[in-house]
Amino acid sequence: MMRTHRQQNSANQPGFTLVELVLVMVITGVLAAIAMPRFAQASANQRLEAAADRVVADLKLASTRARAASAPATMTFDRDAGKYQLDAVAGNAFTVELDEMPYGVTFESVDFGGTTVAAFNAYGMPVNAGSVTLVNARRSIKIQLFTSGEVKR
Repeated sequence: MMRTHRQQNSANQPGFTLVELVLVMVITGVLAAIAMPRFAQASANQRLEAAADRVVADLKLASTRARAASAPATMTFDRDAGKYQLDAVAGNAFTVELDEMPYGVTFESVDFGGTTVAAFNAYGMPVNAGSVTLVNARRSIKIQLFTSGEVKR
């Protein structure tokens, strides 16, 4: 008995219809539209947290440099330019621009005893207590420097 090869009907072949593909694309698009603003907000908050961590670390570094060199050290904040500079005592001076990427944040306020300079004496202790407030579009973080030398967020 000879068997004949039958062609299968195209409706019985495995695969997706055009309607199913379009439906999946629409659902994916809706989910992406919902997720993107949340991702952008989370990313902005992460950059703000990183900038605050950087300021805290650099305030501690200025204190350490002053103590190590037994010489005064300063950290000068330029609120309008969105940056600060750590002086060259016991190491290289450097500038951190917080208003540019990877941070992209600005200073809401900077006050160290009426100035924008966090000064440390030769023992590494702050001359004045003060604070720096960083802000992005939705949130702010206040960093405080106490006369005891403690730095808190």
